[in-house]
Amino acid sequence: MKKLWLACAVICLFVSAGNRAGADDVRNVDRVVLNGRQIVWLQSPVLDDGYLLLPADFIEHRLGLSIQPTDQPNEWLIRGFGAALKVAAGRKAYYLNDQACTAPLAPRLLNGSLYVPAQLLATLCDLSFEVKADNGITTCALYVPGANVTGIRHGVADSHCRVVIDLDAATPFLWDQEANKIVIQIPGPAQKSADFDMLQVLNYQGPVPCKVTRSCTTDSFTRIVITHQPAQSQRLFTLGEKPRIVIDLQRPSPPAVSQAPAAKPSLEPQPQPSPPEIAPWTLRAFTTPRGPLRVFVLKTNPAADNVEVRPALAGPTIRRRASVQRIAARMGAVAAINGGYFAAQGSPLGWLVIDGEWIKAPMYGRTAIGFWPDGRLRMGNVTFAGSVELPNGTKLRLEGINQGATDANGIVLYTWRWGRVLAGDRSKTRLVLDDDGRVMVKEVYGRPVEFPRSGCVLSASGRSAMLLQAVNRGDIIKVRLGTEQGWVGVKHALGAGPRLVLDGKPCVTATVERFKADVHGGLSPRSAIGFTRDGTVILAVVEPAAPDVKGVTLDELATIMAKLGAWQAMNLDGGGSSTAVARNGKVINQPGDGRARLVSNAIVVIPKASTPPARE
Repeated sequence: MKKLWLACAVICLFVSAGNRAGADDVRNVDRVVLNGRQIVWLQSPVLDDGYLLLPADFIEHRLGLSIQPTDQPNEWLIRGFGAALKVAAGRKAYYLNDQACTAPLAPRLLNGSLYVPAQLLATLCDLSFEVKADNGITTCALYVPGANVTGIRHGVADSHCRVVIDLDAATPFLWDQEANKIVIQIPGPAQKSADFDMLQVLNYQGPVPCKVTRSCTTDSFTRIVITHQPAQSQRLFTLGEKPRIVIDLQRPSPPAVSQAPAAKPSLEPQPQPSPPEIAPWTLRAFTTPRGPLRVFVLKTNPAADNVEVRPALAGPTIRRRASVQRIAARMGAVAAINGGYFAAQGSPLGWLVIDGEWIKAPMYGRTAIGFWPDGRLRMGNVTFAGSVELPNGTKLRLEGINQGATDANGIVLYTWRWGRVLAGDRSKTRLVLDDDGRVMVKEVYGRPVEFPRSGCVLSASGRSAMLLQAVNRGDIIKVRLGTEQGWVGVKHALGAGPRLVLDGKPCVTATVERFKADVHGGLSPRSAIGFTRDGTVILAVVEPAAPDVKGVTLDELATIMAKLGAWQAMNLDGGGSSTAVARNGKVINQPGDGRARLVSNAIVVIPKASTPPARE
């Protein structure tokens, strides 16, 4: 191991000497080659003062090492084939198998992502490298010894099945994951076994039936593809006593019990829905005066692609938060992006309708997007027009839904999305209504009230509270939810803003929608949603591609969305919330906080045959 460290140090000194001019600036490597194969990855390695640093995602998926944060801030544990490396951003001290060591260069956080010096990784796995510049193109060549696959095994447990790939040596490898497929590519060694180029197909049964295909690529990599039924989760790791790669496929969770009557059994075979074929995320490059941007773009036409684009909450109630990745997994999504704004405790800020259920009311007349059952899309400024009609015909304005009261004489409607109980308040009069608007409970003494299984609670202050005190149990109250702009029959709606594109042209309405100047002109990673004239939905996440870029303004985001073909577009929550999740459940961008922020809601792309989670 010491000899290997020395060899890599010599290589890095060569790199440093060859790139000393301007070496104080971190710059991207243009081309990466592993054992002669060019590696394509969204995040490229970088050079820092002549030293090579590799990003966390590259380390995990292009070297086969696992990376997990520890309970200490900005500290990670990197594992591979039984060895462990503990590193921290900005700290040269590290631990190799619990032995304290010091590196010449500390790991770094760039755009929120961990970058680790290749020298440190060389202490963990058999890796060497060199960096060369030719005609302005910087190429990083990585070399690993490779390994022969000596066997593929399968095991079954109650909750999962396990596939084990036995190797004759520990070596870095490449792997990628899709919805029902894991692809592993292992570099071949200098001395290949007699069965190195074997073609092998294995079918296994168990909690998660799977098929394993082994083949050889033209550039001497062993390619192993594990195809399985969509499972709740997959886990890949390595063991080192006898080098092997282990893949656990978890059994899917049983579906939620539906309250609908059971269907009569049929003797006819039932057709199974095919997985949706949607366009994958693509990576586009844009440039600002400050430097380059990465723009992750997904375009899908719900009618043609047999998918539904819809908002989704982090949990059953509005005061839950979760990562976009977790929301996507919960919804069975093939793609997802973060949604609208939310308060610190998790409650969405802005209009939110899911499956026709009003969860939050429009806010400040801001821009919203609406989805109708027939596939129609609409984007516009929306103002709440809810009302309450008492038994004597008196009509009162409804202030909002599932929010704290701001009007001293207002009425707020609460639903089960608020929680199990609405806390007591002596200044309020509360009426519990069933689905028909019939008064079931009248509370005037400030005691807590429980939410009905269906129905709602009206909470009134000031003069409105005095009017509700005249209502009796059994009376009917008419509650109307709507907007001044119509939007009748909308199935899903999400408010965020401001508007970015109007009829194909950039049009930022931040001032009209009461956004502060720093939101409008500040530099930040951003997310947006739009649609074309033919109904193709466009999801986009924009992030800096260089350390000094920081992000984009709303005007720049509007220009990007227009260039992507949006006929209408609006801004979503951004900054550390900006997250793009692919079909395989992987976050493909680099969230601004370094980790995926927990959010209140997301926009998901799900198969039309999928059943949303039942009420929890």
